[in-house]
Amino acid sequence: MDPRSGQVLERNRLDALVAARVLDRFGHSLLNDDPAFAEQVPTAENIALTAFAELAPAIAAARPGARLVRVRLEETRKNSFETGEHR
Repeated sequence: MDPRSGQVLERNRLDALVAARVLDRFGHSLLNDDPAFAEQVPTAENIALTAFAELAPAIAAARPGARLVRVRLEETRKNSFETGEHR
């Protein structure tokens, strides 16, 4: 953690990881064609689980000792799904 800012990972680096691993891959695309959804339906739940699986190792690699705790996907103001570490 940066002692001055209190951030575990700089915001611009986190944004770049999310863009590269999730937004660029899933945004404005036909999710049924993505290999991650060849065996499952691309529901909000499955997208969030896949995003977590993509981001967790990337964040750990970007900052040793850092770990992703939670991913939240919001479809609408009333419909969202949250997933996190499974112990």
